[in-house]
Amino acid sequence: MNIATRNNLHRLKQELVDFVSPRYFDRRAKRVSIHQAAPRFLMEKLIDRTVRTMVGSPVSDFARRLAPFRFPDFPSFTSTARLPDIEALVVVTKKDFATLKACIRGIQRGSMNPVGRITVITPSADIELCNEALKHCNSSLPTSVKVVQEESFLTESLAKDLRLAFGDRFGWVLQQLLKLAFVESSTFGGVLVVDGDTVLLTPRIWLGADGAQLLPVSSEYNHPYYTFLQELGLGDAQPETTHVTHHMLMQPKLLKSFLANRGFQSVEELGRYLAKKTFKDSHAPFSVDYELYAQSLLTLVPEKARLSKFGNFGCPTAPESTCIEIQQLADSISSSGRYFSVSFHTHLRG
Repeated sequence: MNIATRNNLHRLKQELVDFVSPRYFDRRAKRVSIHQAAPRFLMEKLIDRTVRTMVGSPVSDFARRLAPFRFPDFPSFTSTARLPDIEALVVVTKKDFATLKACIRGIQRGSMNPVGRITVITPSADIELCNEALKHCNSSLPTSVKVVQEESFLTESLAKDLRLAFGDRFGWVLQQLLKLAFVESSTFGGVLVVDGDTVLLTPRIWLGADGAQLLPVSSEYNHPYYTFLQELGLGDAQPETTHVTHHMLMQPKLLKSFLANRGFQSVEELGRYLAKKTFKDSHAPFSVDYELYAQSLLTLVPEKARLSKFGNFGCPTAPESTCIEIQQLADSISSSGRYFSVSFHTHLRG
């Protein structure tokens, strides 16, 4: 490692230490017990997993990991006088119900574009439980929330083929394709797709009147994602930026054109291609939701992308955390003014 790279690592470490200082959190958050582990977790995540893993990494990898910190918080859009209406989508299973109400409130809080509709997709067996989890949302939000069974978007035969092909990763694959299938069918100019365990905290412009859109940049990198996309003729095996950001604006017209450009006439056809293909990495071989869309956008119509900081906080919670505690925690993190979103991933709970 050369001296310049080592100095950059040292400066980054100091910046991250300052960044995760507990003084940035509202003092009232100390009354929420599940919040107390957050500063320590941030220190481990941002320093141990980022700075230490950079040591000995190629300069290109180092630059990619730094990428999320160098983009603007709020990229400029040519016209903000009349922002297009969008709709929002959340795909969930039972494990996400505790965070779902906060997620939906976050969609309203996190979009400067008018949100005309919010759709929640869940398995048919969980419809009743999902509606119970949302029973107060329709009365407290100006946007209607509709719960739809996941079986409405992909054929039964495709679901069967995917289950046989991917086994215990079937649900992971299915959620990706459900997002794309919904966007494909949308009549809105844009669909804000948000993972059910993620809460938006800060209002942002997602879609401009000229079709330009926000595209947050993450630091996550899983090599199989990009080798798969490279096989499709998209991007590079080591892209300059990555975009597994747990939420993303997708434009239906662009998605359809991206798929057609790669020889897929529909999401259903893409799903059948995945079911027949053999993958060396069977655990996480692709990202056909966020990365397929993002890398297509950057490869085919880069002028439409407004790259921005990700600003997400991965927050640990107790497994028994209630929806009220999740909302309190999201509000506390929002009050710090440091983040655009917070994710309560299952693997961080407990």
